[in-house]
Amino acid sequence: MLLRLAASAVAPLQPTEMPQVARGRCPRRGPRPCLFWLHIQKTGTSFGSTLAAAGCPEQPKHRNVRKWSGACSYALGAGSHTHTPYNPAKHGVGTAATLIRSPRARLASAYFFGLREVGHPMLPLGHPEKDLSAWDKVARRRLKRAMPTIQAYARYPGIAHCQTKMVLGRHCGEAVDVTPAMSREAIRRLRADFRFVGVQDHWRASVQLALAEFNASSSAELVESAQARHQYTKRERAAAMANLTAYEDVYDEALYDAAVALLRARCAARGILVEANAHEGFVSKPIRPKG
Repeated sequence: MLLRLAASAVAPLQPTEMPQVARGRCPRRGPRPCLFWLHIQKTGTSFGSTLAAAGCPEQPKHRNVRKWSGACSYALGAGSHTHTPYNPAKHGVGTAATLIRSPRARLASAYFFGLREVGHPMLPLGHPEKDLSAWDKVARRRLKRAMPTIQAYARYPGIAHCQTKMVLGRHCGEAVDVTPAMSREAIRRLRADFRFVGVQDHWRASVQLALAEFNASSSAELVESAQARHQYTKRERAAAMANLTAYEDVYDEALYDAAVALLRARCAARGILVEANAHEGFVSKPIRPKG
């Protein structure tokens, strides 16, 4: 509770003009400003289309951060499509854009994604057992036994505080003992360092705000049609969320609250309506875990 009060004691910053980063920090040298996408694992891959429309209007047919070219208005920061953590010394202050997601919803997405892909809940980048599980069948079976439920997954070493860790420059799955001071620093970075902060659970508002803040042409297609393509049913997701009722990732919840406050303040300044719409797509049949 003390952490929540400390996190909300400072009013969200209003939109400001972000400075141009020093040459060479993007890491490309040149006159163009830099845009770095902090793509936290299981938070809105399709948001890359919005960033491409905002940072590279010169390529209207290629709304994809993987097809960025030298003709774009912004130079794309290194690691913008590989779940690379934010590093202010490398990327420069005022360059990063990110989406923050409800911690429980992000956890459920990671849980089912792993079951579909490898037969056990997802081990994120930086987790010490990730590479082992990729080729060792015995390890995969052990991991499946160790995380039979989403509650067990939530409490497995290295899984908690993913979003806070990535804002602080650490990989999602690293074994890091996050402290209240680290949590406050992560929130400070969102408020003061980031070029843009959106919230996946408020998809339309996040897309509209990104286009507005980058002075990009509004696109009804981007706002209305982009969906996260989850491979689980609504019933499976509802059951997983119900099983997480008693679970709270204190630090990621504090980061999420700060992101929502930022989004609401910045949308209010631009007259953008903020509604709850995660744009989640679901399958019609339960998944069959591998293994």
